[in-house]
Amino acid sequence: MGHAAEVNQLAQLLVTESGDALVHGGMTQVETFDAGEYHVTAYQGLFNNGPFIRYFEFLMLPATGGPPLSIAVTRDAVDIEAALGGSNGEKTYFVDLYNCSMQAALEEFSSSTPVTYQRARASLDQFLAHPSPLPGGISNDNPVCNFEMDITPGLDPEN
Repeated sequence: MGHAAEVNQLAQLLVTESGDALVHGGMTQVETFDAGEYHVTAYQGLFNNGPFIRYFEFLMLPATGGPPLSIAVTRDAVDIEAALGGSNGEKTYFVDLYNCSMQAALEEFSSSTPVTYQRARASLDQFLAHPSPLPGGISNDNPVCNFEMDITPGLDPEN
């Protein structure tokens, strides 16, 4: 609609503010790099994101402009399997992609696999090698954006 520069400026501001919130919330910025068609800022640590704990976060801006997206390595804040009596002591970690119209699970793994930055980065690299649309996930027909708290965690949508 003729406002691409404003959208790109706002997207950069959202990613910057979200990064500041992640650091303030306990994460550390690991690196910033260009990969595929994205400018990526990577974080690691523990960030309480409501029902999930984020271990790694990749905030991503498309190089060609447009709204941000993110990939996060998370687990449930409450070990649901243990609460239901079915856990063997392992937790499940999820690698999820978030954009304005969908959330998609890229992969999951148990805590028997070490959750390291290299492991998280390998998940990101796998997505970047094959960024085609993913089957399944949660989609939304909202024409604006419905996953903003997941794309830019730490930002309060009320403010």
